[in-house]
Amino acid sequence: MKIRGAFIGLSTLDVVYYTKHFPEEDTKLYCTDQQVIPGGMATNAAITFSGLQGQSSLLTCVGEQDQFGDTIREEIKKRQIKLLDFADKEFNHIPISSILINQTTGSRTILNKPFIPYAPVLIPPLDLSEVDILLVDGFYIDLAIAAAKEAKRLSIPVVMDAGSWKPGFERLLPLVDIMIVSAGFRPPGQVSFTETLEYLLKFPFCGMAFTNGAESVVAYSGQIRHELQPKQISPVDTLGAGDVLHGAFCYYFGSSGEFIPSLEKAMKIASKSCEFIGPHTWMETD
Repeated sequence: MKIRGAFIGLSTLDVVYYTKHFPEEDTKLYCTDQQVIPGGMATNAAITFSGLQGQSSLLTCVGEQDQFGDTIREEIKKRQIKLLDFADKEFNHIPISSILINQTTGSRTILNKPFIPYAPVLIPPLDLSEVDILLVDGFYIDLAIAAAKEAKRLSIPVVMDAGSWKPGFERLLPLVDIMIVSAGFRPPGQVSFTETLEYLLKFPFCGMAFTNGAESVVAYSGQIRHELQPKQISPVDTLGAGDVLHGAFCYYFGSSGEFIPSLEKAMKIASKSCEFIGPHTWMETD
């Protein structure tokens, strides 16, 4: 039986350019490759979960009016992911990201228009009875909170990919079981990693982890600290590596319920994804 995951949050259209070096100002630079693909934290995590043979549902906002919606819908359908679109009739602005990949280092530079987390006007009753694990990325906060409350009622583990702090997180965090964020995540008023750690340790997470690019992952199971070393690779493209880690973690944790082993397996998948162009290409290899 397939592991079933629900992923709530952002869908974007990513326009990705691959170059051998970062461009100088006021110059013309020809890229070696270009991709136009769906992106967003929850979306990439759902695609990863599906690529590992899980059964994904993506709860997001795409809308019927946006001209780029079909690109996202077609890719989600191809990945055999169930799309639940909570956009109302006013929604017509899928976020678009322009991304530059330096193929010499694998680093990514992202240009975004500031995005106000859009809240659907109506949130219908959510049926999570056929879900084994839930991931929220903090966008569409009212939808995320409603789903997390239902997951808690059904004893479904809730995983959070926080990105940066967003309004409403203070209401969402008490509903989260597992927190996996970058080492640069900062709640309001917290200026250091130590302060952030002290703040987050106050919540009853059963597991928490901080990623830091190619550096070690610092994880806590309860109050026990772990330091996990990622595989050393020569990265080609680091775009979406964190999202891949979250999707893979959900798959392995949904299968086993074991925090540290699932995190270690997910780190290997995230490292593998960085050895290929595009955040989804690794799934097409043996």
